[in-house]
Amino acid sequence: MNWKTYSNESDQTLQQLYLSSRNLVFVGILLDRYQLLLFGVAMNYFKNKSMAEEATQQVIGQALNKWPKEYITNIKGWLFIIMRNYCLQQLRDKKAIDSLDAKAWIDQEEEANPFSLSNYLPHLEAVLPSLPPNQEQCIRLFYLQEKNYQEIMQLTGLSYKEVKSNLQNGKRNLKIKITAKLNQHDV
Repeated sequence: MNWKTYSNESDQTLQQLYLSSRNLVFVGILLDRYQLLLFGVAMNYFKNKSMAEEATQQVIGQALNKWPKEYITNIKGWLFIIMRNYCLQQLRDKKAIDSLDAKAWIDQEEEANPFSLSNYLPHLEAVLPSLPPNQEQCIRLFYLQEKNYQEIMQLTGLSYKEVKSNLQNGKRNLKIKITAKLNQHDV
């Protein structure tokens, strides 16, 4: 079969030929016809030529593998939707990775410049009562009475996750309140 023989046929004719013969050459002609459109859609989303080229190849492969067994009334629209969904998923995945990178950066900052409650013990007693009760209780037990998570769980009846959350949130809230208190004294 000669590819060029069918390259001028309409989308509908090529699709009918595919449905009657199940020969993927006809699908290939259709995909080749819309390759530039797919690339343009990907460029619109990614603004990067190499990413758009990669997306175009991925979507052509997806379309080739999952070309429906029934007639598609609007091939151009169908391919556009596949490309749009692919691009959006890639952007969502990138955003998730970027937010994980941001969290890792914040964790590194925290390790490099830790907020040590021991440096602020004189201010701790004045600020602790302003915390929610569970946070205050967990902070007192962990930092002032030096209890471990298991002991705090037994004393408070809280789960491991609740203890961890109360300690993290309590420490963050204390940092904010103590910093604000110190800034008031500096003014």
